[in-house]
Amino acid sequence: MKKRRIPRKIKKYLPLIIAVIVGAVIGVVCAVYGAYGTLLWTIGALYLSFFLQLILHEGGHLIGGLLSGYKFESFRIGGVLLTKLEGKLRIKWMPIAGTGGQCLLSPPDLAPEDAPYLVYHAAGSAMNLLMALLHIPLAFMPGVLRIYAICMIVVGLYFGILNGVPMRVQGIDNDGMHIKNMRLDPTLRTVIFRQLQINAAQSAGRRLRDMPEEWFETYAHAHLHGAMQFCRYMDQGAYDEALRYGQMLLRDKRLNRIHRGAIMSDVESLKLLGGQKVYAESEFLIQYRRQMAYDPAVQRARFVRALLHDRDEAAAEKIQMQFERACRRSPVPASNASEEELIIAARAKYEEMKQTEGE
Repeated sequence: MKKRRIPRKIKKYLPLIIAVIVGAVIGVVCAVYGAYGTLLWTIGALYLSFFLQLILHEGGHLIGGLLSGYKFESFRIGGVLLTKLEGKLRIKWMPIAGTGGQCLLSPPDLAPEDAPYLVYHAAGSAMNLLMALLHIPLAFMPGVLRIYAICMIVVGLYFGILNGVPMRVQGIDNDGMHIKNMRLDPTLRTVIFRQLQINAAQSAGRRLRDMPEEWFETYAHAHLHGAMQFCRYMDQGAYDEALRYGQMLLRDKRLNRIHRGAIMSDVESLKLLGGQKVYAESEFLIQYRRQMAYDPAVQRARFVRALLHDRDEAAAEKIQMQFERACRRSPVPASNASEEELIIAARAKYEEMKQTEGE
């Protein structure tokens, strides 16, 4: 007997469908309970509910991970990041387009294939659904409390379904999709385990080039883990190898939009450092660099383009100031040295180009 699957077209528009249903439910509830008379309270309660359910979702991952033997590394809501850097807790600014929050933990001291994953990944959606359930009694209370409770119930259901039902949201696998894929594919468990290991090592101050080779094996999941290997080649100064690998990754249609933007940006820098021509920035790349302007790698890529493509030294100097500011705010300072080496390489290439043109 064949399993019935959700059609791909429906999966693509499922987040929008859920949002429309949520809006319709809120409208009906407002009409039934006369909430239209206090529209501002309703809007405020809705925003508050989204914020609280986001915190609860990531808090669920944190609790589920800690109960599974993982250790705290970072907790992000919006652009505010609480992270552990070299053993100390720090607050940083790191908004990531397409994501409202993230909880990253370091994995337990086990073999990757033996590490627990279900509770860590499922606890976020479970927390949203639990909070929605616990607010049901408050929905029968009078006044503003009723409006708040209804919003918490609806938003909790929205978060629970959007993250729990396996799907890709804005080109990124949600928690449910990760659980489904890890259950079917043990090598994916190893890939995600290694990603957490790498993140923890960077937080402890280690550079990618100093980490074990085996952590960067991509297996059949280069679209998920290949960006790590790509960045490691760059950190090693193996720019030709990085360029070949990055171009290979960009041919993979499964690559999510965040990784695609980062790799496209870096591939442009590598081409310019290698003396190759590049073309006008695509709308996608412009948007990516605007959304990720806090990232030192993005400012470095802008610097390389301004210097080696536009030949605009004044613009490059201004961008370098932005780069230095981004480095000071970076939640992963271990990667700054690699970016600084690329800027030095770009300056050397520029001087070489000027000398060649002057001969």
